[in-house]
Amino acid sequence: MHGNAGYASSVAIAIFTAIFLGSRNQLRSTESALSLLAIGLCFLSIVIFGSRGALLFGGPIVFGGFAWRYWFDHAPSVDRFQYGPGSSVSRVRTTLVVSLLFAVGAMTYWSVKHDKRWEPMLDKVAAGFMVKDPVGTLCQGLSVSDEAEIRVRLAGRSDDYVKDVLDGLKGQDGGRVILMRAGIEMVFEHPLGLDGSRQSYEQLIQDQCHGVPVLEFAHTHNSWIDLSLALGWLGAFLFAWMLICFIRQAVTVKYAPEQDSVRGVLLLLAGFWLVRGFFDSLYREHYLEMQAMLLIYLYGSIMSDDRIPD
Repeated sequence: MHGNAGYASSVAIAIFTAIFLGSRNQLRSTESALSLLAIGLCFLSIVIFGSRGALLFGGPIVFGGFAWRYWFDHAPSVDRFQYGPGSSVSRVRTTLVVSLLFAVGAMTYWSVKHDKRWEPMLDKVAAGFMVKDPVGTLCQGLSVSDEAEIRVRLAGRSDDYVKDVLDGLKGQDGGRVILMRAGIEMVFEHPLGLDGSRQSYEQLIQDQCHGVPVLEFAHTHNSWIDLSLALGWLGAFLFAWMLICFIRQAVTVKYAPEQDSVRGVLLLLAGFWLVRGFFDSLYREHYLEMQAMLLIYLYGSIMSDDRIPD
């Protein structure tokens, strides 16, 4: 399943990015090189498995790590004093980073060129926003008037392309947009949530449709909507606040440089799961195990350090 491989690779990219940035402070050249190689292999696995979401988020994860290190984290770096921009160590590291960027760019280009899901993606998303009644569409299927309007927008495209876009409203990118819009309506209608179960959306949409909807989905493919429908606004707020507290802890707590990787991983993972939740259902699926195990371990590592003031 491409999603499973994609999420595991995204988490690994965050870990290896933080290791690379932390190892720069400790002058561990071998560790720096191996972590960059690992990042490249993670991107390769994403391309092989065809996980578009992981490919879209992998780059921002790496960029976020570098942004944190160079713009927001002002801890002194050993190599700033001993190995300036003109040193051989600095040149080797720069070459490795540039090589990684080139390799990732080449893999991304190959994926976009050979994965047919990329080309109609934007049109599928636009079609999802063109649907006038998202709840009604889920219940009864695409209306004749909405289909006609979408076909007018895609005039000039081949029949196969138009069919692919319309099919995308049933379970791909366009369908997720319809789910999101319908889910937002349902969230405002049920501020207290339903019963906390993973079937909350299915039960609520069946109540709306007076039966099984024509466009049937197990969830809304949006963690915050799913969480709100199950646990109410308060439940979603508490979960978001927990992730924000993890981010705050990673940014504000300063201590020994050898622990920089721990802070970096906590920041990148908490930020990744917080943002990624807007695009898929992650907080009550098996991905929750990855989140809980790693985030609590990292947070505990920080808080148990004796060098942190009470």
